[in-house]
Amino acid sequence: GASVSVLTESELDSLDLQFTHCDFEASRSAIEAWFEATASANIELDRCRLVDQARPAINSTNAGYDIPRFSLRNCLLARNVTGIKLFDQASLVYTTLVVEHCTIVDSLNHGLDLKETTPPESVVRNSVIARSGLNDMLVESYGIPIPMRRSLVEDGGYGLPPNTITGDPGFVAPQSGDYSLRSDSRCLDWGLASSAGILSLIHI
Repeated sequence: GASVSVLTESELDSLDLQFTHCDFEASRSAIEAWFEATASANIELDRCRLVDQARPAINSTNAGYDIPRFSLRNCLLARNVTGIKLFDQASLVYTTLVVEHCTIVDSLNHGLDLKETTPPESVVRNSVIARSGLNDMLVESYGIPIPMRRSLVEDGGYGLPPNTITGDPGFVAPQSGDYSLRSDSRCLDWGLASSAGILSLIHI
């Protein structure tokens, strides 16, 4: 099963989970969540590694009208079916997603697969999304895209703002699992230097 499974069914439920320096490897999903009703839900990951998941590394469905929040900082998501998948079961059902200084790479399907998020609270900032089997980003957001800030999306297939770049991120040795950035990587001059710190310490 999933490393962490979350189910909220009562409006009295509230949830606050924080994971730091965690290693989620080779399970169904690192975090699998189903929100039906909840007073509040906040799931944070910092300096975590989510790799080799048989389903999306973060796999969330929102079936209620409260807004759960996922925050990822300084994380590596690699070799998963999909990096992050956020799904909802109705229109005007949202999930907040904040991705900062993360690398989402070598996903079998998509790096990000998002049904509905909450701009401007949601954002992808100073992150790299690359080497996906299908699309680096698949977003259905009813015409409201997730804000992107100084990030690299390799395939450029998503409607990217001018402060986001495309193309080869310049990893050191992605075939052997070293996703730190080479000294000549264009990401280092694009606000992504913090990504190199975590990924030079964590290899798979």
